[in-house]
Amino acid sequence: MHRSKIFAIICSGIITLASCSKKDDPKPKETVLYETDFSSNDGNWRTGSFLSGTVSASIENGYYTMRNNSTQYYYFATSRIFSGITSTTAIETSMKVTGIGAGVTNPSAALIWNFNTTDESDFTFGFSGYGQFTIQGLPDGNNNVVYKDWALHSAVRKNDFNTLRIELKNNMLYFFINGTEVYSMKPVNGNTLDQVGFEVPRQRALQVDYIKAVRID
Repeated sequence: MHRSKIFAIICSGIITLASCSKKDDPKPKETVLYETDFSSNDGNWRTGSFLSGTVSASIENGYYTMRNNSTQYYYFATSRIFSGITSTTAIETSMKVTGIGAGVTNPSAALIWNFNTTDESDFTFGFSGYGQFTIQGLPDGNNNVVYKDWALHSAVRKNDFNTLRIELKNNMLYFFINGTEVYSMKPVNGNTLDQVGFEVPRQRALQVDYIKAVRID
């Protein structure tokens, strides 16, 4: 399905050894490259109204809220945050989607990554209010490719906030929902997560509690 797009950029034995190794191995260290809990507007996310007032975005009460009453998909993306970093990186966010109007029975939205401002290519890690997820992309900026079709998964909380996380390590992408790995794939269009943001389909409202980008050492 083609998506019409509008972008806003902005130890003495084997058993003992295994036991000690499991207990003592340090967890990977995460260095935060960017993080916001939307307690205030840090200037990285666009706010206001667009498309003759059919699309709006605001930061208030600790959430970044986007509403799309237009007939097209709308995107909000931040600037590059991983430039020059070749180690393991990850993006993580907590989001909740609802429908606008009686006609939306299964609202959906997505975390976007690897958005390219030149050809408007991008990739999406989406979820729905019915407990589904999908992974899709526009690798050439025009033709939609489905890498993982919509599928129900017990990790997805229905009609609630869900934590979505994408990790890029060893030339592989790993996708997590609420701490559970749900899919993995090779990167497309380069070994990067930049740029990141949110996709809000028509007749949807998206609330974001936080977003962060990290380097994992």
